[in-house]
Amino acid sequence: MSTPLRHRQQNALREQISTLGKSLFDRGLTMGSSGNISVRLGDGGW
Repeated sequence: MSTPLRHRQQNALREQISTLGKSLFDRGLTMGSSGNISVRLGDGGW
């Protein structure tokens, strides 16, 4: 996979993680910076 494509995909995942985290916070399911949200990339990276 080309580097620019990989970066775009990783940025899209970051946006999704951010949206999910905000949704959890807005619904009172987490407070502040508690908890973790992660994704495993196809190449085994985080």
